[in-house]
Amino acid sequence: YYSLLVNQADFEVIDQAANQLYKVLIEPVKPFLVNKKKLGLVPTGILFKLPFQSLGMSNATGMHYLIEDYDIFYLNDIGSTATEDALDPANVTLLAFGNADSSLEFAEIEVGMISKTFPDAVVYVKGAAQENLAKTSMNDYKIVHFATHGNLDPINFNNSFLTMAPNMEAGEDGKLTMSEIRRIRTLGGCQLIVLSACNTAVNDQKLEGWVNNPAKAFLGKGAKSAVASLWSVDDAATGLLMKHFYQNLKDGQNKVEALNNAQKKLIEDQTFSHPYYWAAFELIGKWQ
Repeated sequence: YYSLLVNQADFEVIDQAANQLYKVLIEPVKPFLVNKKKLGLVPTGILFKLPFQSLGMSNATGMHYLIEDYDIFYLNDIGSTATEDALDPANVTLLAFGNADSSLEFAEIEVGMISKTFPDAVVYVKGAAQENLAKTSMNDYKIVHFATHGNLDPINFNNSFLTMAPNMEAGEDGKLTMSEIRRIRTLGGCQLIVLSACNTAVNDQKLEGWVNNPAKAFLGKGAKSAVASLWSVDDAATGLLMKHFYQNLKDGQNKVEALNNAQKKLIEDQTFSHPYYWAAFELIGKWQ
């Protein structure tokens, strides 16, 4: 199913697979979901690669997705269900990095849009989006946004990195690796890390049950939640998704509502309704 999504298979083929998975994974627990609005998932093993939000059942008007019935988020630990430390849209401080290597036109547009939604945001693009600034400044902001490339190292997963601008005088090569993130003193001041990049929720499969991905690296340093992706995402679709997401946050929606409602906006958009465009992103950690 993951392969079908990534390769943008025909709707008919994807819908059939989504139906089958829904019947196996969701229908047996439907009695427990009566009158529930939020659905927190703790996947293990190969299920780390499954975007549950895209499962569903066909009806007379097309596909009815699970995300249309529940606000779906993912848990890195059960403590993430605690209803505390909610993001206050009136007191958001935001740091954004975009198009660090000048290869992602829409990423630069994306962070420009964010700065219009939150005018007090601090934004660095192209050569100014330096790795050393990310390392030293993140903990001072409630939201930190990366609109850049996510690069997986299949041999040594800890060397997977976010593309940043280098600063040779500071000894930084422009590769913010998972290992370097883990050496940051704390990210406890961050309510939300948004990884608008490729493969940032992809898990290392070498140790079954052990979460090892870029999103987890940020959460492990104290960040309350992260938005991350399961595959190489489309630049234009991601920019539109993030536009809706940040507007939803500004309008007072909590994190999971803001993301899920942004994804539903793309479902309604004829150009980006295919799950490839919207289903990759998931909220991990505290939903509020």
